[in-house]
Amino acid sequence: MTQRCVADADYGRLCRRLDEIKRRVDGGTLVLPTTLAILQQVAEGEFEGQKLIHGMFMPIEAQLKMVRQRNTERGWGFTDEDFSSLDGPPAWPEDRLSAVVLIVGLESIQRTFDEAWYFVASVQSRSYRARRLLSHRDNFRLYPGIRQKKGLSWKVIDLGANQQKSSNQVREAIGDVTLLPHSAVLWEASYSPKWIQSMDGKNVPYVDIPGYQLTIPGYQPWADVPYLYWLRDGRQVDMDACYADDINDYWAVPVFRK
Repeated sequence: MTQRCVADADYGRLCRRLDEIKRRVDGGTLVLPTTLAILQQVAEGEFEGQKLIHGMFMPIEAQLKMVRQRNTERGWGFTDEDFSSLDGPPAWPEDRLSAVVLIVGLESIQRTFDEAWYFVASVQSRSYRARRLLSHRDNFRLYPGIRQKKGLSWKVIDLGANQQKSSNQVREAIGDVTLLPHSAVLWEASYSPKWIQSMDGKNVPYVDIPGYQLTIPGYQPWADVPYLYWLRDGRQVDMDACYADDINDYWAVPVFRK
């Protein structure tokens, strides 16, 4: 018997919706060719009318459109000149767990983090951010040597890198700490909800965010790192923190590609 990836209640809702579609086709209120075309798009990995890359990642043009809309909605202050002066994006990598990501840097590390999470949560039906994962200056920062400035930039990020390694191991071995992503991981999650929903710890690993350092109240200063996780039973994206020395076979430590 095939094990389902969704809860029984969610599977029941899906079956009822599919039955409704069939009844409407039979009754003539839905046109069969159009309905089949839409279902084919879903099966091939499209999301909100966009053809997803590797069935998970939002393409470059869609990311740019989303950032323009969010800039207006949230008052980030980027101008048309800022968008027109943005360098062209790099070529999309062939590796199925790598992606081109449009990074938004705001006036502070904390606001960038909070705004990125806002949109990660907004594109999922359910989300959870641990209360202990604070973004105050006294317990939240970039890894030493990384700098952030306000602006827009494209990067290639490898979201499947460094499995079976801890964030600290990657940090110590990488040489160039600017290759450690921080908000880019969250921005990618906000553009590509299907990537998060595909996480199973095997084919698509959960991820640490190694460009950040955290202090969890009551624990060792700057010893923690935030992570993203997909709770399959609850159909929920989770963000929490763990020790940067922790190694877990189901987790990756993403890096930027040069």
